[in-house]
Amino acid sequence: RLYKLQVFASAKANAREKTVFDIQQDKIRNYICDNSIVFTEEKDYDIICLSTCADADSSVRIVVFCYVIE
Repeated sequence: RLYKLQVFASAKANAREKTVFDIQQDKIRNYICDNSIVFTEEKDYDIICLSTCADADSSVRIVVFCYVIE
């Protein structure tokens, strides 16, 4: 199955930050509003979080938040 995603926010987060990877949409929406470096718009779609290491020697993650459009 293929999904269409729309990137709408990004943030730096600690790998141990449980809220970033929480499946409760209301908690993650609040986290995004409070912690995003970039935030374009708020929509009423499901959210998926993609993350990668910021560098090899830390637990900092770069996180991209996407709406699941289709």
